[in-house]
Amino acid sequence: MIRMFRRLFWLSLLVLLLAVPSLVGSSQQVRDRLVEAAVALLEPGAPQGESVIAFTVRPGEGGGEIAARLAQEGLIRNPNLFRFLLSYYGAGGALQAGRYSLPPGLGPREIIQMLMRGQVDLVAVTVPEGWRAEEVADLLEASGIARRTEFLRLVFSTGAGGLPPTLAPPVPVLEGYLFPDTYIVPREHGAEAFLRLMVNTFQERFTPEMLREAQAQGLTVHQAVVLASIVEREAAKPEERPLIAGVLLNRLREGLPLAADPTVQYTLVAPGAPPPAGGYWKAELTADDLRAPSAYNTYVTPGLPPAPIASPGLSALQAVLRPQSSPYRYFVARPDGSHAFAATFEEHLRNVAQYRR
Repeated sequence: MIRMFRRLFWLSLLVLLLAVPSLVGSSQQVRDRLVEAAVALLEPGAPQGESVIAFTVRPGEGGGEIAARLAQEGLIRNPNLFRFLLSYYGAGGALQAGRYSLPPGLGPREIIQMLMRGQVDLVAVTVPEGWRAEEVADLLEASGIARRTEFLRLVFSTGAGGLPPTLAPPVPVLEGYLFPDTYIVPREHGAEAFLRLMVNTFQERFTPEMLREAQAQGLTVHQAVVLASIVEREAAKPEERPLIAGVLLNRLREGLPLAADPTVQYTLVAPGAPPPAGGYWKAELTADDLRAPSAYNTYVTPGLPPAPIASPGLSALQAVLRPQSSPYRYFVARPDGSHAFAATFEEHLRNVAQYRR
């Protein structure tokens, strides 16, 4: 009974502090200490737990709704007290939308401070070089950042809209412009926001100097990215990238088909398709695979594919812009991932016989 009267006393005091702050003088410090003492008695914090609780503040959500849901999750005991504190601290309109990791046992004042500072639940994701959009989408969904289907819809449907980099003409799709990097973003960041982040990173990394180098090679930015995506998938050994880029440029300028296996691998999985049992990049291609009709199959279609087959990293882009000059027109992979290069078709056939027995 005594404890109940003590709680009623402190609750009454809180109401008076809010309604008539002059009762305790003009010192904000004094009022704060009285409030803290009352809160410590009335709301000692929710019970401790073994793990944090994910809590999302929705855009435009009011303090009353937030307080009610915090109580439902067991993060606070008294939603009325939480609303009082929001009003007392002037925090009602300052809570930041986002997904938070809130440890059980925090007091309401600590929760308000976290929600005001926007200390949202962050996740770091690393997108490797040479991934196609479907692989990126799988990672984003697994990390809780964005829905796979929504991300892929934007990649393949907004190439000429407001999201792509400033290219002329606009790129047909955003495949290839999802710049490989490590990104730290809030969970549930969303497909469009993450796509913008990746494309903006591409724009930052593809410098004006690189644009001039592409023009010196007789390439548009889009053509350079398409070529770099093939180099990225072909070069298991990073040091071979400039030489492979030079061979592909030699073939393009002489009207020879690129005959690049990664372009065939790309055609075997439809854009947006779920992960195949054997992975997105088929290891052993058949003769039928090499003959498959597609604008992306560089064995049957001359010139460059209409869009990149993956997102190249900075080194692959630089390799295309600064290729190694050589007489080579052909190459074949060795068992260790390196390549044997040849200037003539006859020499190439000997390399194929040696390394593809």
